[in-house]
Amino acid sequence: MSTPSCVKSGGHLIFAALLTFVGTPVQAQRPVSVELDGLGTWTHFDESLDFKNRFGASGGLGIFFLKNVAVEGDVSYTETHLKSGLPGDFKYIPIRARLAAHVPLGSSYSRLILGAGYVAARYRESLHETDDGFTGLVGLKLGLSRHFGLRADGIIDYMPSPFNESPTNGSDVHFTVRAGVAVLLGSYPPNQDSIRADSIQRAERARAEQIRLAEQARADSIQRAAQARTDSIQRAERARADSMRLADSLRAAEQARSDSLRRAGQIDSMQMREMLERRHSLVLQGVTFEFNKSRLTLNAQKVLDFVSQSLAAQPEAKIEVAGYTDNVGSAAYNQRLSLARARAVRAYLIQHGVPAEQLTALGRGESDPIAPNTSDEGRAQNRRVELRRTN
Repeated sequence: MSTPSCVKSGGHLIFAALLTFVGTPVQAQRPVSVELDGLGTWTHFDESLDFKNRFGASGGLGIFFLKNVAVEGDVSYTETHLKSGLPGDFKYIPIRARLAAHVPLGSSYSRLILGAGYVAARYRESLHETDDGFTGLVGLKLGLSRHFGLRADGIIDYMPSPFNESPTNGSDVHFTVRAGVAVLLGSYPPNQDSIRADSIQRAERARAEQIRLAEQARADSIQRAAQARTDSIQRAERARADSMRLADSLRAAEQARSDSLRRAGQIDSMQMREMLERRHSLVLQGVTFEFNKSRLTLNAQKVLDFVSQSLAAQPEAKIEVAGYTDNVGSAAYNQRLSLARARAVRAYLIQHGVPAEQLTALGRGESDPIAPNTSDEGRAQNRRVELRRTN
């Protein structure tokens, strides 16, 4: 059945009033706040429809243009069927628009909500009908903070000329109860009680925060002191351990150096015995000198200690000590340097028990290289001292 034009006209008048309200000049209004609602619903349908009362869901939007006054709109969705059990599934979708007064309750953010407006009730699935009517609302919002609260509403939807109108049924009335959450984007214009309550709450929160920060600072200070003490002990232990490791490392390095020199001397001693028997030249590995000087290094002295023992054990052998250089510098300079180095080796061996008449020193200069003088490695091999038996 079609909806009478008087009901449609009434609905149009309500929408016109809403549009007039929305069109009020901005300078005469407070800054806009928006409320979003999400609620569960339970709907009691008019008995004439024979619909089973069912639960559903609803979403709403409210826009505050005046202090404590909002334009609200919401849509609900409920699926139901006939009580009689006859075939048929129905979807009830009421679309509502209303003016709502949000009356403050004391010093809290809670509000008593009173509203009235227009509803377009849509029936879908097995039906495809729309009823126009009037809606009223009484609700309560429990404000948990300035921007968040719990909301519960009771709604009555009155359809003066429903699609199922008959001689015995001139109107439909549906009752809906809903509850859920409300989120305010913006804030209500505060009243004096709210301002005072907010000021007290802020002061209490600030005091509690100061106490918390002071306690935290004290705990942090104690923790830092304990940590610093622990770190100091750990650093001292690490330094001690590092010192012990360094000492062990130095001892190991010195031992390795001594072992290496002893092995080098032993090898030279064995090669010297072979040289004494077969009468060929022997290069003294490890016998080195300070740069551009004839002064023996400490390593060279330790090698010669082993060599002197072998020579002293063969007093009948006559030994030639020959010094050699690389080709860096003039030939005359290298000749003098090689002779000085050979004499230094002879003098050291004599000091350590080898008879003087057993040894002669010769300088060979840069002659007879055993490696090319084109590289550092080759020149190092050519800077050498050789022993040779002459008898």
